[in-house]
Amino acid sequence: MQRSIIKMSDRSHGITLPRQWLNDHDLSKGDTVGLEILDNCLHVSSPNFKKDADPKTVSFDLRGCNKSAIEDALTAPYRFGYDKIILKFDEKCIDVWDNHKEIETREVIQNKCLQLLGFECLELNKTSAIVRGIMEVTSKEFDLLLQRLFLLTYMSAKDIHTALKDKDQDKVRFIISQFYDMGKYERYCLRFLNKIGKGKNTALYTHLISKLGLARSALLYVVKLKEDTNIKEEYSKQVLDLIKEAADLIKEVHTNYKDFSIKRQSELLAKRQNLMQQMFRFSEGKNRADAIVSQRLLYVMSSVSWIMNMSLAMSLEGN
Repeated sequence: MQRSIIKMSDRSHGITLPRQWLNDHDLSKGDTVGLEILDNCLHVSSPNFKKDADPKTVSFDLRGCNKSAIEDALTAPYRFGYDKIILKFDEKCIDVWDNHKEIETREVIQNKCLQLLGFECLELNKTSAIVRGIMEVTSKEFDLLLQRLFLLTYMSAKDIHTALKDKDQDKVRFIISQFYDMGKYERYCLRFLNKIGKGKNTALYTHLISKLGLARSALLYVVKLKEDTNIKEEYSKQVLDLIKEAADLIKEVHTNYKDFSIKRQSELLAKRQNLMQQMFRFSEGKNRADAIVSQRLLYVMSSVSWIMNMSLAMSLEGN
């Protein structure tokens, strides 16, 4: 990154600071930053950044807990920016979602760590473990993963249309695996927002991630509907087309989020309204498969509506 030197007066010069950096550290006109000369470098530091000398740590005694509680003891601290988790547990635990099957607790911990980007189980014994964050949480990674979340949401919806139309079970399994990858990206983004944040826009971004998560959950339900239920009806062509149109709308909303236009926003609102009217109609129909898919697509439209509102709010901030 380069900046041109600006002459401020006969005795002083200046440079502009990147908007992204100012937003990340909640800085604006009149705030003070630190300056340090390091050989041929000028280091600019934010007074709002505090680097902890010791990792943020939490401990849990999970003896007597089931698989779900053990997974939550890893996921929640990860999301909220903890860097070290100390665990005590029994050798085996119960999976209440799998006929109360008894499983190795160490295996549960290892599998969950695979779903948490940048977290590794550095010490793992029969009844204790220490999990640590080994990857720096950065604004650049957040921005890249947020873009990827948008892309995967659009592509997955489009792939669902093709897989259900062609009754392609291999493609269905691939889509499901993609959704679990998206869950990893969502958790990382929430970790960044809780640990570092996006300044005054942190709350907006947090809601954005949650709405993308809602869309992911709704689409995952759609693709797994026949597998998880006893519904035998076939999907109508009209409802399958609604999935494709929803995917296209997600792509257009993302484009407007990156480069906002109020005129384009108006056109997208009209498209969303038209799609929702069709979804409402099919959600009350006799075909159960069509009805349930349409109901879930309405959740996707709810997420799209919120993202559109956020795009307008962010444009008011000049982002």
